Amino acid sequence: MSTTLEFLPLDESELPVQKTFTFDKKYLFRFRENVSHDRIYCEIRNTDDEILYTTRLTYGSNLIHATVDGLDIEEIIMPYDIAEFSAGNDIEDMTIVPGNLTEKKLYVFTG
Repeated sequence: MSTTLEFLPLDESELPVQKTFTFDKKYLFRFRENVSHDRIYCEIRNTDDEILYTTRLTYGSNLIHATVDGLDIEEIIMPYDIAEFSAGNDIEDMTIVPGNLTEKKLYVFTG
């Protein structure tokens, strides 16, 4: 069994933004910044624009951490900085904020 690694294109300059990503089905991902808490949040909607899931981006954690009817994404979507991992560096910043979204991409792990 092999693992593949891709990332969802998202840049801090785009916030707030809505993007369509296809896994087994198409989903609308809406990313926005909560300025008062300096965090980034994500809504996942179906193609009928119904909210299926809402969460905060958390470094090193799967974006989808619950079972939800109608949300059929089996892949792991995780904000992560591959350069930190491959260099063997200690993780210094566990929060995902607009200022570090470029380095800490939303990686998709399959396999």
